[in-house]
Amino acid sequence: MNLNPFATFLPVPNVEEVIQPLLVPYVTALAEQVAEGARGAAPVLTGDYRDSIKAEVGYEDGKLVARVNAYDYKAWWIEAGTEDTPAFAPLATGAELAGLVLEAETPGAYER
Repeated sequence: MNLNPFATFLPVPNVEEVIQPLLVPYVTALAEQVAEGARGAAPVLTGDYRDSIKAEVGYEDGKLVARVNAYDYKAWWIEAGTEDTPAFAPLATGAELAGLVLEAETPGAYER
């Protein structure tokens, strides 16, 4: 009788299909935390930009994905700034407040 617990290995087919649904509540809560931080950091004139910030969780190509986006037409200008206006970067701030570390493909993109 073999009592070694490592002697028998039963592979789990499609392990991602088993694990990912278990992560949905955590990923959703984290995305909502980022969105809430971004809304709190957003400049408010009319509230349109702040109110356009949404957390979305779903599957793309079989992978669990979370995104936090701002859908107001001024979003890019507010996030990245313009020649005349500094970057407010509320989405980046929301991510940092949630404990996430941002890495950009373009060096210095998230520096403030």
